[in-house]
Amino acid sequence: MPRPATMKRWSNTKVASVGILLCLMVVALNRMEKERRAYAGANIVVDHRSLVSKRFEDFEAGGVNAVRQEQQNRSTILQRVFVANAQDKLVTDSAPVAVAGPTGARVFTPPKRNPANERALPSEVLSQYFPLEIYFHKYLPEQSPKSTPVKTVLNLDTKLPLKTALVVLELVKASTKKPMEDFFGAQRIQIEFAEAASIPPLVIKSLQVARYSLIVFANHEVYLGLDKVQKSKIDEYCQAYGVGILSFTDSSKIGEQELSSEYKIKMQHRMKLTGMKLNSEVKDLWRIAKPEKVFKDPLPNDNSEWTVFLCDHPSYQSLAFSTVAPGWKGSVEGINKAEFGLVVAVRDTGLIDGIHRIILGNDPEFFLNFIIAMDGLAFLSHGRLALPMERMVQVDVDDMFVGVSTVRTKPKDAEAMVECNKRIRQYVPNFKLFLGFTGAMFLWGGDDADEGERMMIDYAQEFIWFNHLYRHELLYITPTDRISGAMSKNAVFGKEKNLPVVKEYMILPHHAGVYPVYPEVFDEWEKLGYIKATSTLEYPYRHPQWGRRGFIHRGVMVLPRQTCRLFTKTISFDAYEGGKKAMDESLNGGYMFKIFLTTPIMVFMTHMSNYATGQLAQYEFEGVTKAIATWTNLKMVAPHPIDLANEYFEFYPDEVSPLWSDPARDPNLKELWRVNKTLPVFPKVLIAGPQKTGTTALMTFLLLHPNLVTSKPDPSLYEEVQFFSSNLYDNGIDWYASRFPEKKNDQTVLFEKSANYFSHHRTPQRVKELMPDAKIIIIMNNPSRRAYSWYQHLKAHNDSLVQQYTFYQIITADDQAPETLKIAHKRHLHDGIYAVHLSRWLLHFPKEQLYLVDGEKLIQDPVSVMNDVQKFIGVTPKIDYKTKIQFDTEKGFFCAKTTGCLGSGKGRSYEKMDKASEAYLREFYKHHNEDLKTLLDSIEHPHPLWLQQTENSQAPS
Repeated sequence: MPRPATMKRWSNTKVASVGILLCLMVVALNRMEKERRAYAGANIVVDHRSLVSKRFEDFEAGGVNAVRQEQQNRSTILQRVFVANAQDKLVTDSAPVAVAGPTGARVFTPPKRNPANERALPSEVLSQYFPLEIYFHKYLPEQSPKSTPVKTVLNLDTKLPLKTALVVLELVKASTKKPMEDFFGAQRIQIEFAEAASIPPLVIKSLQVARYSLIVFANHEVYLGLDKVQKSKIDEYCQAYGVGILSFTDSSKIGEQELSSEYKIKMQHRMKLTGMKLNSEVKDLWRIAKPEKVFKDPLPNDNSEWTVFLCDHPSYQSLAFSTVAPGWKGSVEGINKAEFGLVVAVRDTGLIDGIHRIILGNDPEFFLNFIIAMDGLAFLSHGRLALPMERMVQVDVDDMFVGVSTVRTKPKDAEAMVECNKRIRQYVPNFKLFLGFTGAMFLWGGDDADEGERMMIDYAQEFIWFNHLYRHELLYITPTDRISGAMSKNAVFGKEKNLPVVKEYMILPHHAGVYPVYPEVFDEWEKLGYIKATSTLEYPYRHPQWGRRGFIHRGVMVLPRQTCRLFTKTISFDAYEGGKKAMDESLNGGYMFKIFLTTPIMVFMTHMSNYATGQLAQYEFEGVTKAIATWTNLKMVAPHPIDLANEYFEFYPDEVSPLWSDPARDPNLKELWRVNKTLPVFPKVLIAGPQKTGTTALMTFLLLHPNLVTSKPDPSLYEEVQFFSSNLYDNGIDWYASRFPEKKNDQTVLFEKSANYFSHHRTPQRVKELMPDAKIIIIMNNPSRRAYSWYQHLKAHNDSLVQQYTFYQIITADDQAPETLKIAHKRHLHDGIYAVHLSRWLLHFPKEQLYLVDGEKLIQDPVSVMNDVQKFIGVTPKIDYKTKIQFDTEKGFFCAKTTGCLGSGKGRSYEKMDKASEAYLREFYKHHNEDLKTLLDSIEHPHPLWLQQTENSQAPS
């Protein structure tokens, strides 16, 4: 029967509409895909469950095949959630930047400065979440992981590479690395070194992420001399990802002249030059630099003489000019002897091969070269490696009213400090010196000094004041019960004298108690309730100054302090190392000048004595702020100390959590340890896990040795401290050390067992910082067995969730499952992804410090395992565990002869795993186990028996 005409017309209309809609969708999708490939930013979501089907309901009907089909259907493990304009988040205040991409050039307009945009995503962060990818990339360059990473979400930009620079040297050795370490380290730019003969992989294939935002050559000749394969690798990467090349030169190591016909450039080496002038016509490059300024003195050549460039191609732009020094005897062929007739820095705009380069005629030591290089790396990395243009400045003057009469504040010094504030405010609006006062010592200096100190009180509003301690108590020798009084009395003094005190900010004499942390200090600050910030130069280590970091502990923000080479006894130019000449060099391009160049947030430490007598501090800070204003476009500001602290941790959010170190390993930290308190002693051995692999049995067997001692019993902690993997880490090193008994003698070896250390992403780094020589023991058995054992453990303990769900339901839970079920899924399967977690430990510890125990062998032959373990630990005397361990026929496993078997909760019997779960887990762990084999091969470690048998056997029950 024919359809009614109306229905036919309606159907045709619908078909036409759907067809048009589909066409539009195809066009839109094609555009999105092109845009994504060229410039897309992405939230990369990777899920270790993504290769397995969520249901395994009909095993007999081909459940395993369903899993394999799921693998084939997923062409990528990266599920991208596109973020509009994410690629435009450039860190620069300069003019719009044109970036070449696969689909043509695009102009990026830099946004207003935003700390969230400026935050780097360094390898340290990637190594926490994608350790296997980093390990394969660094140590197995020809391979990529076969498995998917553990699920996480990171905001990665797939067009603009990671905020890391690759520095290529002819040979990686200390003498050639140092200038690059200093230049990039001062700006906190992460770098990786490579030798010219072996350029590493430049793209992390499994994440489809470009690795480096900048390629650097410490000597441009190394780039020109690369063999064809290595050079093609660099050039193709730069062309594909819009990455530039920054090169320096080293005239001392090469001939007088060099001609590169390929790049249409000739380099004249070993020149002596005088003066430097930047090319003001290159307006799109200069950001920090003021190109109108001219340097007229001889260029320094302490390390090497200079290179000048003679270019014969429109691709080159001159960046800086200089003049031949009088009396130079080198070749004059092609050399322009006119004033500023020589080019000492050049930019290749990419007309020859599409690659942007900046080449400088010396290393970055000379301050103008340093500035050119900073502007160059900002330009070449499209702003990703650029620092903000603002510099926050705070100058603390510790120890007001402290000191002998000859170095106390006289009337002329008080007036000079007021005038110092005024002169610095020409360059730093609203600037005031921060004065830390000690009330008990007020008017202790005699007539002239007393008058000066009274004047300081009269001038109080000209400064900002903060609390020290009342009698300048040195906390490492002061009884802890006096801390409270020392703080409160000083606060009362400030109130009586009407000082404008910023009570939220406090400095302790010698910074004692801040780091290493004295719990009593933070207890007192917590009671006061208003201390929000302090600062120290001791965390994590004093040198180099740009390596200092901040942290937050118990709500108090601890900022890093910079030193200006003025210490308590530096009261005259004669006392300054190198005298006035050395200070002038520091201010005008040297040490202090570069601190301002490279440090967005500065807290300087000075002392009252530096402002008296010779008034060195006034001279120094007036000089450096004037020099920065003269030579740069940097904007200097002086915020409230709490605003400055908040800004610091917005800018460096990864520093919020501290990394505790051992004060016994650092002389400076050791000096600050309390004199009446022994230094903490930490374990030398960690059983890191994972859970349900036999860690408790291993611990029990270790305790059979008379010189192996573990943590003290603590009902609240059961048998594991879990310091490095939980919020207990915030308790600090005193708390951790107190978990262990005192060593009986020098032969005693302390060890700890916490089975969740193995898979916790921060634990390896934390352990490395506190106990860098620790020996790590890791047990691995069949991951399917481990997962099922964990389920049975929870079941025996009447866990409510396992009473609701079967083992199969838990291991196959997907993202649509209830949150509790998803958490249970992770707890069952996550620890068994051994390759991921082991790679994280290998990124922090050499393989010699890791001992990998075959979990099956520990069950079957614990005597040989334990004999090997004690050898690895190095404990003496050596014992034969054959005399300590025996097989228990009733239990069915080995037990200690003296203490017997473990409790009823260990080694329990339970029903076999169901077939569907066996097959599912075998398929789930298949590629993870293949990665583990590759990883073990890379460290020349034999495969455990269970790993050899996994592919050809059923998952054990």
